[in-house]
Amino acid sequence: MRVVSEEPLRVLLVKPYQPTNMRIASPPLGLLYLASTLRQMFGNDVEVRLLDLMVDQKRNFDAREVMKEFRPHVVGLSTLN
Repeated sequence: MRVVSEEPLRVLLVKPYQPTNMRIASPPLGLLYLASTLRQMFGNDVEVRLLDLMVDQKRNFDAREVMKEFRPHVVGLSTLN
């Protein structure tokens, strides 16, 4: 599959802050797998960024600055029920 565009497809993947009682670090493996697959499939035709809000414990994150700077075409959110 190939993206037909002069600029790469910009994808922002976000792991939101979710309070937990567990004191264990858990990388966002699902989002990391997705980012890896996108890079493998599209190569230089995609730019993927991952934003892990759990790292900084950002409960009330304002995404406007990130959106202005990166200007993603696609935003993906990780969820856990």
